[in-house]
Amino acid sequence: MASFVLVHGAWHGGWCWDKLVRALRESGHEVVAPDLPGHGDDTTPQEVVDLQAYTDRVCEAVDAIPGEVVLVGHSLGGLTISQVAEHRADRLRCLVFLAAFIPGPDGDIADNTGIAAQALREATHLSDDGHSLCFDPLHVREIFYADCSDADVERAQAKLCPQPQGVFRSHLELSEEGYGRVPRDYIVCLQDRALPVEGQRGLIDRYGCRNVYSMDRSHSPFFSAPAELAKILGEIADG
Repeated sequence: MASFVLVHGAWHGGWCWDKLVRALRESGHEVVAPDLPGHGDDTTPQEVVDLQAYTDRVCEAVDAIPGEVVLVGHSLGGLTISQVAEHRADRLRCLVFLAAFIPGPDGDIADNTGIAAQALREATHLSDDGHSLCFDPLHVREIFYADCSDADVERAQAKLCPQPQGVFRSHLELSEEGYGRVPRDYIVCLQDRALPVEGQRGLIDRYGCRNVYSMDRSHSPFFSAPAELAKILGEIADG
């Protein structure tokens, strides 16, 4: 059995993993799915949130678990788990990128997030105070949850929060001695409308992964196919 820390992406919170948490625990795994600062039930002011705040929160979650951890990042969470790996390489069994960004060696976030679908970029706008990136709820289903149930979409729409803008102004500090020595696996979502499949495969080709898995799902398989996703994660942990 393995220990998993699940790291959500932009606009989401630890709540998005609930179905997957249950599926993994039913298989005997230990699972933690924290809210990143400014997300879910966390009340950290948006204006002070940056990638370092995300990293610190996930490092705390990793430190609280004895033994090796499988660190899973969804979407923007791929950048967070990469920075955590720089600081906790000795504690990690592997990194799993779920339809997620993989950072380049230069640590530039703006270049990496350029693979996001045009529709996703058009569905967002900056908040009046400039601290957050807001998502148009009219486009939530088509971009994030195309194959999800009405109940899951309604729940997600009620829980999505503004995305702290400071994260996108951050810079990753990565090295071969830290992040570079943690094995990387990738789960491609073939129906993804947020990070198109060609963008996901481009990141894999450019930066490399140990194993690549595919799911014929949209951007959020933790809603639409938790059992299938749990099975893949179990295989990765056993590998």
